[in-house]
Amino acid sequence: MYPYIPPFWKNQKDWNRYFTDLFELHKTHNPVYAQYLNFINHNPSPEHYTQISTLPITLFRTHKIHLPELSPVLHFESSTTTGNIPAKHYVCKPEYYHQSIIRHFRTFFKTEKYTFLCLLPGYLERPHASLVYMMQYLIEQMGTENSGFFVHDFEALKNNIEKAIQNQENIFLIGVAFALLDFAEKYPMQLPETTIIMETGGMKGRKKEWIRTELHEFLKKQFTVPLVYSEYGMTEILSQAYCTDGIHFYPPEWMRVFATEINDPFALCNYGTSGILNIIDSANVYSCPFIQTQDIGKVYEDGSFEVLGRLDYSELRGCNLMYVL
Repeated sequence: MYPYIPPFWKNQKDWNRYFTDLFELHKTHNPVYAQYLNFINHNPSPEHYTQISTLPITLFRTHKIHLPELSPVLHFESSTTTGNIPAKHYVCKPEYYHQSIIRHFRTFFKTEKYTFLCLLPGYLERPHASLVYMMQYLIEQMGTENSGFFVHDFEALKNNIEKAIQNQENIFLIGVAFALLDFAEKYPMQLPETTIIMETGGMKGRKKEWIRTELHEFLKKQFTVPLVYSEYGMTEILSQAYCTDGIHFYPPEWMRVFATEINDPFALCNYGTSGILNIIDSANVYSCPFIQTQDIGKVYEDGSFEVLGRLDYSELRGCNLMYVL
C-alpha cells in the first residue's frame, strides 16, 4: 500500500513539506502522473511546491486518474459543448471532499446555519455535477428546512426567500450568473444586509458578457445588499476558493495556486503577473493534487489569486465563462 500521508485537515505545520511528500507519492504510484513526468523529462524532487510539475487538466477527459490500489466511490463530470468529451474526476474517499467543503466554508462564512437557496440551471439538468453535490452536503450539514434547489421556477424561489425572511433565517443564495441576473430583473427586492449572494459564473451565451464587477453592482442594487460573493471551483479539484471583492479569490490553507508563463508552462511567473493558473489541492490526494488549469490569472503574495479568462484554445465551459479581460 501507499506511504501514510496524514489527511490535510490534521493541522500541518509545514505545508511545503506536505506538498512535496504528495509529489513523491504520485510520482511513484500514480501511473498517469508518472507517465506525464517521464514524457516531459521532469521528475526531480522539488524543494518548493512551485517547482512541482502540474498535470494538464485536459487529461481528465482522456484518462481515468486515481491511485490504482483504491476504487472510486463516485465521480464528477464537467459540462461540455456538443461533441466534446466531459472531464471525469474519480473520487476514492468522499470524506476528503466533505472535509474540504465544510472546513473552508465555516472558516470563510462564520454563521452555523443557513437557508441555502440554489439557483443552478444547467448543473441540475445533468448528472454528476460536483457543485450540486457540494450544495447538497452543505444543506445536510448546515441547512434549514427551507433550503432547496431551483431551476427555472422563480416564483417558488421568491416564496422561499420570503419565508426565510419571515422566519429570520440567514439566507445564502447561490446561482449561475445568467440565472441570478434573470431573477434579479424579474424580482428585485430588499434583502437583509446579512444575506449572502454568491455567483458561480456561467453566462452560457444567454446574455451579453458582463464583467464580474458589473454583475456584482447590478445584483447589489437589485437586492440592496452590501456584497456579492464569487466561488471558484472546478470538476477536477475538491476545494473551493471564495471572493468578496470581485477580484481576489482566497483558497483554503491546504490549497496553493501559482502562475506559469503562457508561452512556457514550466517557467514560474512573478507575483501579480498574468500567466496560467496552476493548483495544488491536497484534498485531492487520491486522484491528482497537481493541476495545470486552462485559466489565465494572477497570483498575489498573500496567497489570493485573480481569474482573468481562458486560454484561447480552451473549451469554454461552466464556471469560467465570464471574462474579466
